[in-house]
Amino acid sequence: VDLTDRLEVLEELDASIRFAYGGAEPRPAAMAKVLDWNDLEFTESAFRPGQANLILMSDVVYFPMLRRPLLNTLLMLSTSETQILWANCDRYPSFVPDLETFLELLGRFFEITIEEERSQQGCGGPNEMAE
Repeated sequence: VDLTDRLEVLEELDASIRFAYGGAEPRPAAMAKVLDWNDLEFTESAFRPGQANLILMSDVVYFPMLRRPLLNTLLMLSTSETQILWANCDRYPSFVPDLETFLELLGRFFEITIEEERSQQGCGGPNEMAE
């Protein structure tokens, strides 16, 4: 299992893995790895094209300038058999992502279904917004 993020948060991600698994023996095969959507050449050197069976994305904010780099990364890591699950807040205290435009872009390359949609109201998370 590869858990990925930008280089500047990799140490925190690795600490989260160690915390989650504690002293489990044998240690689960979970690794923190760098994945930079803006550096496809590095991604191609660190991951095999189409190697992912499952891609989980969580709380990823899609600024307009990151849409195409993320799409290119997903296309490189996936095949038609790869399942991609995405969980995301629809708004943040200081930012409302344009999810419709991003979904439209992804829809040209992927089959998209909405499995569950729920309000952020009452979830108690750090990005909960008042109505």
